[in-house]
Amino acid sequence: MNYTIEEYTNDSIRHLEEAWLILEKGDDMTYYQSYKWNMIIQHFTPQYKGICKLLYLLVKQGEKPLLIAPLWIIEKTFLFVNKKGAYLIGRKGWSDYLNFVYADCSNDVFKVLFDYIYSKLHLSLCCLEQIKEDTKLYAYLSQYVTLNKDCLTTCVSLMIPKGVDDYKQILSKKSRQNIRTANNRLNKDGRSIVFSFEDHPNLTICESMRQERVEVKNKFRIHSLKELIKCLKNYLKNKFIISFPVFLPFYEDKSLRFVSAYIDGELAAYFCYGLDEYHKKVVLMAVGTNNKFAKYSPGVLALYAYILNLIERKEISLLDFTRGDEKYKYSLGGVNHYIHDVSFNL
Repeated sequence: MNYTIEEYTNDSIRHLEEAWLILEKGDDMTYYQSYKWNMIIQHFTPQYKGICKLLYLLVKQGEKPLLIAPLWIIEKTFLFVNKKGAYLIGRKGWSDYLNFVYADCSNDVFKVLFDYIYSKLHLSLCCLEQIKEDTKLYAYLSQYVTLNKDCLTTCVSLMIPKGVDDYKQILSKKSRQNIRTANNRLNKDGRSIVFSFEDHPNLTICESMRQERVEVKNKFRIHSLKELIKCLKNYLKNKFIISFPVFLPFYEDKSLRFVSAYIDGELAAYFCYGLDEYHKKVVLMAVGTNNKFAKYSPGVLALYAYILNLIERKEISLLDFTRGDEKYKYSLGGVNHYIHDVSFNL
């Protein structure tokens, strides 16, 4: 088949908008492959002349767009750990899932793209991170490419049940008991809890709660000398990696929404989420809990109420807790799915 490939930079990406808005509706796509999200994260992606740059490759058949590859190109190895090669824009950042942007895409299209990266861009190394296991891209890579690395990361999601009774059957006896216990504690202490599913909380407070959660999480991550040495090695390595600057998405993406819990009028927990209307999915991003109210499990109660609301509205098919295997995700009925970090030579 006759394919052509066109190159675009971040300065000319707006010429891709029409094609992008069509392709982002593909079955494999998520909130993080949307044109809107890319326009946000590209401004946070480092570009240094002669070292690294943004490049968008559009694969077409005739006038029909088939695939857009949003690439972060490292043009020469830098500080030993930044290897010359092709990477996906958004790595090391808030994009839980990375991918090319495509709808109906055959294996021939992937092959043409990788051949172009090798022959025209003169790159042999590809590092594609956070690829969902159930996508056409990962199926192609796992079947037709010899991978140097394939690292697995656990994610969790919940298919929204048809009815409330169906959902309660999914929950374990312990989960149901924990929800009752949290509500009983609130009643016993004479406190009231209120939920909001499209809230507009004070973002400064959200940032503070988020930072507190990260510090607590990191504090309990190290349980042995081996883990301490591993963390130190990763810390030193990450000091040299050209990485996507971490930012709080709710400051940049004004369309993000919040599920919040207020106890006696004070913000007790929140979940920042993106709504993928094309695929009828919700993706959770930043979360935070006020430790003052931790014993009441306000985050779990808020998400439980939100799930019941989703069941009632029947507009959303999946609640995606995204990366991480925290206990609360399973307590609310979540099940595992996986993403892969792969690297290979062309």
